[in-house]
Amino acid sequence: MTITKADLDRGHQIAHSQNWVGNGGALRENIAIAIAEAIAEGRLKWPPLVKPQININGTSKDELLRQQSDVVRAYRALSEALADAAPHGRDYQLRPAEYAAAREAWMERSMTIFAMRKEIEKHAEEIQRDQK
Repeated sequence: MTITKADLDRGHQIAHSQNWVGNGGALRENIAIAIAEAIAEGRLKWPPLVKPQININGTSKDELLRQQSDVVRAYRALSEALADAAPHGRDYQLRPAEYAAAREAWMERSMTIFAMRKEIEKHAEEIQRDQK
């Protein structure tokens, strides 16, 4: 696996935007590298979302945007809840080797939620740009 500079830059951007420094003092750099690895390995990719065709017989643009906004708000709430519930080193005092694995597993899930939210935000922006 090769991590490109673009992957690492994106990892830093995500880690910074989420303020992921970890409850147990995890370094933002390590988180950025983990995100970059996930991007490089293609683990944060799904089939592309397809913009709906706005027309008189379909859902209105305003309603589509409201729906997308609701989804984004739910992802943000989920991200906050995940951050609050992230593993903390004090909960693994007698099993320190397991803390790193617990933190990594939690970060994988957090990264997935973040990537999904960003994709929905981009999708909503595309709907917003529709002239109809």
